Amino acid sequence: MAEVVDADGRGAASVDERVEPAETSFARGNGKKGANGGNNWSALLSVMKQVLRGVRPGKSVRYDTAVPSKMLLPRSALEVMEDMYYAGEMQNGLSSIGRQATPEGRMLALVRWYLHTVTAPPYLRKPYNPVLGETHVFQAQDGYMMEEQVSHHPPVTAFYGEDLSGNTKYWGQYEPHATFTGVGILIRMTGKSSIQVRENELYEMPQVGLHIRLLPPLGAEWVGKVRIRCEATGLCTAFEFKPRGILPGGSWNVVTGRIYRSLRTHGNKNGKGEEVLLQFKGSWMGQVVVTDNNYAGYPAEGDVLVDGKYKHDVNPAIGPKFTEVLNKNDEKSSYAVWRKLTLALYDGDDAASGKEKHRVEQYERKVRKWRKESGIEWGPRFFEATDGHAATGEKITMWKLRSHELSEYLRSVGGGIWPFHCPCCELYKFRPSEASCTLRSHPLLGLPEEEDEDALSTKVVPSPLRMFKKLGRGKKKQKAGLVEGSAD
Repeated sequence: MAEVVDADGRGAASVDERVEPAETSFARGNGKKGANGGNNWSALLSVMKQVLRGVRPGKSVRYDTAVPSKMLLPRSALEVMEDMYYAGEMQNGLSSIGRQATPEGRMLALVRWYLHTVTAPPYLRKPYNPVLGETHVFQAQDGYMMEEQVSHHPPVTAFYGEDLSGNTKYWGQYEPHATFTGVGILIRMTGKSSIQVRENELYEMPQVGLHIRLLPPLGAEWVGKVRIRCEATGLCTAFEFKPRGILPGGSWNVVTGRIYRSLRTHGNKNGKGEEVLLQFKGSWMGQVVVTDNNYAGYPAEGDVLVDGKYKHDVNPAIGPKFTEVLNKNDEKSSYAVWRKLTLALYDGDDAASGKEKHRVEQYERKVRKWRKESGIEWGPRFFEATDGHAATGEKITMWKLRSHELSEYLRSVGGGIWPFHCPCCELYKFRPSEASCTLRSHPLLGLPEEEDEDALSTKVVPSPLRMFKKLGRGKKKQKAGLVEGSAD
């Protein structure tokens, strides 16, 4: 069996303070060289000639096509996930779903959270393509999120997050597929996202598509139909994100939807039809208003369901300021991999940014070639492959979380602050069972006597290369609190 190692081998990256250039020309987008605007159109035309050569409407195009550095958004695609986690205010965060007393209340809270997570996509800007094995762990208002690039060809990102209480868990994966529509490029996310609330409520949902219009009216918009369904309760929500029409005076960012109860549930498979509880319509960048109400516990007709006007103040080049990166000392973190390129883009230095982008790409090519010649099989740190189905029903490779590896990792990078509620050994009340759990030190069992929380917060994450060499040869006992299989 081939040895499983990580795609590493270079020296540790220099990592210091987090970059937050809120006052740079790039963030302001004032049209200067290296900022939004400027030479984007000439660069765009060059890329489009390359991408769309011989492509007809309806045909696929490569999403991971290399673009000039001046067209890059100064963030990795993993870091952009921070925007999706953002919910405006604390009361609309991920934890708000699990705090509701009834299934109807939890579905309404989920709808509000989901509409808040739909933020304005950048136009003529593309985030960095994550390298294989790249990770991003961040804490938000009321929870944390971990992402890992588990495949490069095709590009697949797997993620897992939960709130502090563990009452609400969010996981899934996505793989972008780009199609030429005749007037632009539609990026459809293949995969599956799930939210588990409490013990037995599992909400499954596909991901909405992104349409980048290259012909008037110009812009980027979320389009498509999304249905969130909970098999246990029979509650569903249907969204439709409508594209802007070609006629003058058309509206952008329109969303309509309804919350309804399906009469066909797990306990009543012969049921037919649906009972509509709530209908709504509006702009996900502005206000979404209730248009019809048939359930006493929901907002009345004419009430504002979601107010998203604050989204106009969120700069996609920076992202929400409430998030904090937890794993920036990890060599394979998005922060460490792309930091020099990000700084060059903020400085408006096209030459330096192009050089740094080329350096990262060349290094990854050398590593892939080395693994192929050495017969070494790469494997993700936090996920393992299994057979499954996407939200659309098609067969795909699903990525299952390695819960114990993540738990130990969070103890290291999170300083013991962010617990992971292990699904293999904890019931709804999250009472750990020492008999069935294989963790050396379960986070809910307390810290070892010889260490304290201050000591944990000062630990440095080991090199993923050394980590995976040991994982491939068998797990060895390490000091409690370190990543499993890590080196000194």
